[in-house]
Amino acid sequence: MPTARPPKPVTGPPQFPTVSPIRPPGPPTVTKSTSLLVDGSALFLSSRAIETEHPLDYRRLAQKLMEKLKVESFRPAIFFTSFDSGNEGQLKFLNFIRDMMAWQVEAVPFSEAALMPQSERDASRPYVRFDSRIAFSLGRLAGRSNVVVVSDAYSLASPILETARRGSNIALAFFSRALDPRWLKHLRDARSGIQFIDLDLWLDELFGGNRSETSSGSAFSLLP
Repeated sequence: MPTARPPKPVTGPPQFPTVSPIRPPGPPTVTKSTSLLVDGSALFLSSRAIETEHPLDYRRLAQKLMEKLKVESFRPAIFFTSFDSGNEGQLKFLNFIRDMMAWQVEAVPFSEAALMPQSERDASRPYVRFDSRIAFSLGRLAGRSNVVVVSDAYSLASPILETARRGSNIALAFFSRALDPRWLKHLRDARSGIQFIDLDLWLDELFGGNRSETSSGSAFSLLP
């Protein structure tokens, strides 16, 4: 019967497996969501002035904005508008925005939203603005969320600039041909932190290929 060989003597220091040093976890990476604030009345009126025969495709608008900003969704997405309770078509449209677009609808009766112009010449033509509601929303979102604002109102310049100053990536999206020209000085200033998304560049896609008006193109290219 063979005899077992004795174990070889250990020479040198014992060998242990190498263990990576334990490092304390760093701060978690926080990715801001992207919010969407839409002045529905301004968007509707401007789109009708640009294209009289074809309605604006809101699904396509949302898709183009998400593609441009490289986001999968907007959280939250709020659509500010006025409504006439006796207008059945308008109520169906708001249901579409709420149910199909999954946007939160902030609608107020037209009688509460309408502002009377200061000029006597335009006194018979009240207009609707949601600047104060959008500005309030920007104050709540600043520093917590990136934001896209769809509006033509220059009165939102200060809230938008302040939102950028507080650390949010912010974009202004509208038709350049309908935008208040006072915006131009901020949009040309790289230090403002405002990204401008010109909807004029997407007219054919937003209204369909056979448009009755002029072709897509930024109106800013015509300015000095």
